[in-house]
Amino acid sequence: MKIFVLIGSLALLLFFSGCAEYLNTLANNMKDMQNKEALAQTEDLEMSKLFIDKLPDSRVSKSQITMKNTLDLGKQTTNTNNWVYNPIGYFERNMDKDTKAYTLWINTVKNRGGIVKKYNANVSREINNFIYLNKLQPYERYHASLAPAYIEYDKNGNMISSYVRILKTEDLSAVGGIVVQGKRPYQAFSYDVIVLKTYLRKLQMNASRKFFEENLLDENIIASVKSSEEELKPLSLNNDNTNKIDINKVMLDKFNVQNGTNFTSLDELQKYLSSQAN
Repeated sequence: MKIFVLIGSLALLLFFSGCAEYLNTLANNMKDMQNKEALAQTEDLEMSKLFIDKLPDSRVSKSQITMKNTLDLGKQTTNTNNWVYNPIGYFERNMDKDTKAYTLWINTVKNRGGIVKKYNANVSREINNFIYLNKLQPYERYHASLAPAYIEYDKNGNMISSYVRILKTEDLSAVGGIVVQGKRPYQAFSYDVIVLKTYLRKLQMNASRKFFEENLLDENIIASVKSSEEELKPLSLNNDNTNKIDINKVMLDKFNVQNGTNFTSLDELQKYLSSQAN
C-alpha cells in the first residue's frame, strides 16, 4: 500500500505541485530560445539585444523591432474597460512624450555616434509601407501617419535604423454595437517600431533627396539627448543557469518533504519506486 501512496504522491506532485514551476520554466526557455534565434538573424545585433534585455516584451525579427503598448489614456477614458472616445486626438496631443522604446533607441544611437534626423508624418507614411504588424479585423485600423519619423544615419549618410510610432484603434460600436451616451467608444494601442537597414535602404533608393529635404523637421536631435551608459549596459541572455529554475530539483524537494524521504536525484527515486513495485 505504501508504494501506491508514494507513486500517487509523485503523480500529484508532477501534475499539480510542480505544474506552475514547470510551465514557467518551459515558457522562459522557449522565450530564451526565440530570443537567441532572433539575435542570430537580426540586422542590428546591438540594438536588438538591448531591446530583448531591457524591454522583454519586444518582438525582434530580421529587419524590425516592435513594442506594443496599451495607450495611456488618462482622463480620456470612459472609466469602463479603458475605452476612449477620441483616440486619434489624444494620441496626437501626446505623441511627443518619450516612451521606453524611444528612449532606449535614441540613447543607443547616441552612444554609437549616430545622427538622428526628425521628419514629419509624410516620411512616417513611407516607412510604414515596410512595417509588418498583425493582420487587422474589420473593426480595427492602424493609423500610420500621425506621428513624426526619426531616422538614424551613419557618418556616410546611410540610413541605419528608424523609429516610428503607430496608433491602433478598435471600434467597439462595430464589434458589438456598443454606444455610450450616443458616442462610439474605442480601445486603443500604440506601437513603437524600429525599422532596420534593409527596408530603409529600399526607402532611401526609391524616395528622392528632395522628398526628405522638404519633410525635414530637425537636422540632428542627438545634441539634446541625455544618455546613461549604465542604463544601456546589456544584460546576460541567460547563457548561464543563474536565473533558471531546476524543475527536477523542485519536484524532488517537494516529494521528499511530503513523504519524509531524502532522495538526491530523480533516478534514485525511480529506482526506489521500481524496487518497491517488485
